[in-house]
Amino acid sequence: MNVSRSGMLAAWGTAYLQRAVSLDDAIEHVIGDGTSEVVGPVQRPTESEFSLDHPASQPAHDVLSLLPAHEDSRQLSWLLTDLATKGVGRIEAAFPAAGDLAGLPSGPVSISALAVGEAAVVRDAGLVLVPTVDDPHHTEWTPYAATAREIYLSPADAHQELTEELTRATDALVALDVPSWNPAYGRISSEALHTAESDRLPDHFPRRATIILHRAAQLEAVLTVAAQDATGGAINSHEARARSAALMPLHRAVRRAFAAAYNSAPYDR
Repeated sequence: MNVSRSGMLAAWGTAYLQRAVSLDDAIEHVIGDGTSEVVGPVQRPTESEFSLDHPASQPAHDVLSLLPAHEDSRQLSWLLTDLATKGVGRIEAAFPAAGDLAGLPSGPVSISALAVGEAAVVRDAGLVLVPTVDDPHHTEWTPYAATAREIYLSPADAHQELTEELTRATDALVALDVPSWNPAYGRISSEALHTAESDRLPDHFPRRATIILHRAAQLEAVLTVAAQDATGGAINSHEARARSAALMPLHRAVRRAFAAAYNSAPYDR
């Protein structure tokens, strides 16, 4: 995952909305020395996409005022200022994957978010922002008029879930007799930890959130390398599929851990 633009926007954007940091500090941590803009117009669901099965896809009526129809784009700082003016207090990160939309409604917004594996959800404004990073120094956010179902997991629960799934995956691989250790795992894990430490969370976030963020970053990096080694010690296609199935719950736990860390701003500010 490397740097999660949605995660940093959720953490530092929320810190700004809760008046814990300045706008300049928030923008600096979200985009660093790069640039970022919200590109319009806001993508709205068509009538056929509204469904009783997916009521969360119904957007808030005032979402369009966040990005006027006559504007092609707005700087991210302007959007955060508008959200603060409207009294919005939180931005949340979502990390969807095939078979797990992480609370996002089905339709164009989930298709776009699945393509990059992340999105920033502004629930109070009926807005979902999906980042595109064609240039590492420039991020474009596509806004969708949609709301997402809240899926809250505390850092403590995420840590427990991640530990349990790691143990379960290890036991399953040992039982299958297909675990393999790539000598590059140690280096990759260290590099992932270094990257995670450079993208720190706001000071008022729980300490446990930082711990789970670092652990998830290391596991995500190792799982990425493991996915590139399709067999991983398996000697036939059946064992390879079993290995992949054993690791699937751990992938999900890693995504949930990222969300728990980035979304852990206190609710009582």
